[in-house]
Amino acid sequence: MKRPIRVLGAGLLAGLIALATPTLARADDLFITLTSGSAQTQGMALILGMEAIRNGSKVRLLLCDTAGDLALKEGSAKEGSAPALAPAGKTPRQMLDGLIDFGATVEVCGLYLPNSGHAAADLRPGVAPVKPATIGAFMARPGVRYFTF
Repeated sequence: MKRPIRVLGAGLLAGLIALATPTLARADDLFITLTSGSAQTQGMALILGMEAIRNGSKVRLLLCDTAGDLALKEGSAKEGSAPALAPAGKTPRQMLDGLIDFGATVEVCGLYLPNSGHAAADLRPGVAPVKPATIGAFMARPGVRYFTF
């Protein structure tokens, strides 16, 4: 009689662990919208994006307005130059490079290119334009967390 109770107890415990583990270990998608031209605000958004990647999240970064200038190739008239930020000693552009290198999806909003006088060819490698419908569908997915800077 003790054996069936132990088996049942072990089965219940295994079931509870199986139910709790995905909830505890689940890494949702993180959607960051960055519109600010402030170097510190850009830096904070990019640092948090990198930390999210390091913790297992998939990061999607949408650049718009003055933050879209970060997406431009070096040498562009509006390339988004800023001083290096302490304590890392990196500029927002260098932080963006790190996010791209670590697999973040980086895009400029559908309004940026037509209203900035730039074209997709002006974007740095690893950055692409995206249509509002694509972003809207992504935002509607369950499990997507949002941060806006």
